[in-house]
Amino acid sequence: MKNNIIIQKFLFGALLSSLIMLTSCSVSTQKSPEEKNMIAWYNKPADQVWHDGLLIGNGYMGANVFGRIQNERIALNESTFWSGRPHDHNDPDAYKYFDQIKELVFAEKFKQAEILVDEHFYGKPTALQAYTPLGDLLLDFKVTGDSIKDYYRELNMETGIVKICYTDGDVKMTREVFMSYPDHVMVMKVSADKPGCVSVEAKLKSPFLEQTTTNTNRLTINGIWRYLSKTENWLVAKVEGTGLRFQTDIVALPEKGTLLATDSSLIVTDANSVTFILTAATSYVNYTDISGDPGARCEKILADVRGKDFKTLKNTHVNDFSNLMGRVHLDIGDPLMNERPTDERIADLKKGSLDPNLIGKLFQFGRYMLVSSSRSGSEPANLQARWNQDLLGNWGSKYTININTEMNYWP
Repeated sequence: MKNNIIIQKFLFGALLSSLIMLTSCSVSTQKSPEEKNMIAWYNKPADQVWHDGLLIGNGYMGANVFGRIQNERIALNESTFWSGRPHDHNDPDAYKYFDQIKELVFAEKFKQAEILVDEHFYGKPTALQAYTPLGDLLLDFKVTGDSIKDYYRELNMETGIVKICYTDGDVKMTREVFMSYPDHVMVMKVSADKPGCVSVEAKLKSPFLEQTTTNTNRLTINGIWRYLSKTENWLVAKVEGTGLRFQTDIVALPEKGTLLATDSSLIVTDANSVTFILTAATSYVNYTDISGDPGARCEKILADVRGKDFKTLKNTHVNDFSNLMGRVHLDIGDPLMNERPTDERIADLKKGSLDPNLIGKLFQFGRYMLVSSSRSGSEPANLQARWNQDLLGNWGSKYTININTEMNYWP
């Protein structure tokens, strides 16, 4: 009798899973509960909340994908884009106070010694610089139906792919987004299950924007870091003049339909699908040299991927990413919990519910963020790894080596 009850519960769970499959991304929901241990999923967009977005990265760049239906925002970061400019912080007079500080320490006058250290051993100026947002990719989608339904959004931590699906009227829309380390680009494909139903306008913006240009199917923005009064804080030193230069490029490759390049955007109309390829670079060479050419760097990256279709770019990315993330699988707790939206599970956990399976997912998320924010040749993960939308992030989003850098690399 007990076995019959277990079987009935299992069949009910299978039936419930089948119903979910019919109303969301078919490929994703056909996975077994155990296979979803590496997937975080939601049944609504991230709206305005930064922490609800889905993160992707290739070490060099990072992006936060919000999954909005009509006015999508993808926040962009580049690992070398920081405030300020090269500067020698050494205080040439600091040595004059060293003997006095030693005497105070040996006399156990620690407070007085601390004051002298603070005044003369922190460098000039005492504050450093901040890791800075590059800008946003804005996508304005045409919504054709009277109602949106069957919304589904997921991050697959094994493949490093964000997927967004919903039904607009009687048309199923799908977006796939990933950040490729081998090809050094962010790739996004927007598709529909009926021909001619993809219409979208793409724009790039940045708080440091200097120039926007378009050319056939390519949109380019150029900018340069400059001090903004809103960033004034004791954590970040005020710098006169300009700093790093950057360039961000996005290319649109529609299937059928039309493509129009305006002065500041790319407009795709009535396409079957469109693939966007984005890259960015700065003038950073090293901490004493910011004379690099971001335009030449972007040009080379785009030239290297020219002629590669979405399937090729995706396969290259998945092979690279899953080779790292697939090394460890942690199966704890009840896998059937994976049939519930991740945000609902987190809310229940905060109320005291037990969900060991979610803890396993959190462990994998730690690994995922490290793989996405720190790769060979990139800058190390900073205080916010690779994702920061604020001109003045928490503690400047710096490298704080008293504990945070070590914690980033624990996974």
